[in-house]
Amino acid sequence: MLAPRASKKFTLHFCADLESKGDKLASGRQTVLHPGAMAETIFSKILRGEIPAHKVYEDAHVLAFLDVGPLSHGHTLVIPKEEVATVGELSDEASAAIGRVLPRLCRAVVEATGVVDYNILQNNGSPAHQAVMHVHFHIIPKPNDTEGLGVLWPAGKLGDGEAIASKITQALRRDKPTVRTPSAFSGFSDVPAQTKAPAKGAGKGLVTTAYTDGACSGNPGPGGWAWAIEGGAYGSGADSATTNQRMELNAAWEAVKSIEGPLLIVSDSTYVVNCFKSRWHVGWKKRAWKNSKNEPVANRDLWEPFIELVLARKNVQFQWVKGHSGHPMNDLVDRLAVEAGQRGAGVSGDDSSLA
Repeated sequence: MLAPRASKKFTLHFCADLESKGDKLASGRQTVLHPGAMAETIFSKILRGEIPAHKVYEDAHVLAFLDVGPLSHGHTLVIPKEEVATVGELSDEASAAIGRVLPRLCRAVVEATGVVDYNILQNNGSPAHQAVMHVHFHIIPKPNDTEGLGVLWPAGKLGDGEAIASKITQALRRDKPTVRTPSAFSGFSDVPAQTKAPAKGAGKGLVTTAYTDGACSGNPGPGGWAWAIEGGAYGSGADSATTNQRMELNAAWEAVKSIEGPLLIVSDSTYVVNCFKSRWHVGWKKRAWKNSKNEPVANRDLWEPFIELVLARKNVQFQWVKGHSGHPMNDLVDRLAVEAGQRGAGVSGDDSSLA
């Protein structure tokens, strides 16, 4: 977040509407997104150069710039160019890129300010005081008692440390590392480490990567959906009266229903991916299936059973891929979805290379 100045009581104050104010100052208007979409952040606009910033460092994966509301002189923000909300959503590549440059930035801030003491602050989620939903780290020099970060630390007692330590260890064993590999499209593809999609159907031990897409002519109008495993099974279907969002949803849902074992769904639909990566579904359920605008969630008839299935399986992950950028599998499922919509019927098979 862009942090305001520190109070003398060492209490952290966070401006939740700063992002929207920055948008208005930069463009004079609010960005309009499709219902349920994660709002674009002010950091997205800084990354695109639409909002000026005092940049101190930039490479292919990381940008660092001065905070416009510093807690102390030299207060610096460090963000990944990968646009996700929390640290837990970062790919291993983006995490490593941050880790490589963060110590260098700290040393540079110390040298530039002459202040040897500093805090690194990183928040995840609104209850944890995150106001801008794009991962970011603060480097905050601490020159004296009244400047810099003030922290209230109501320490408790550890209690049953063995139980929670065991749970964390078990969770780490289930959470396989991911690596991002250059692909034919403009960007990277997140693939679980040591993962290979089976040549035929889906395996039960390794993570299977399935690509999904939806298409609609007219929107609303006739449409189709498709999913495919590289060198493995594939399927598609059609609806005579539908929307693009419903077809994107159907494609991912059908893949989850059809493929057993650990599964990575790769989709060019942020509508599908962000529901799970940004946990939209948690807010929808808390608000009795209302979105952040207090309007009924669109396509609830598809979302509700799909979300229940994904949560029940506990072994399905989602990753976004840029559409129409030359990625061979994204292009394949796009073609299959379009053809299904045109025919009014789907196809299926055991070898997607023959589709």
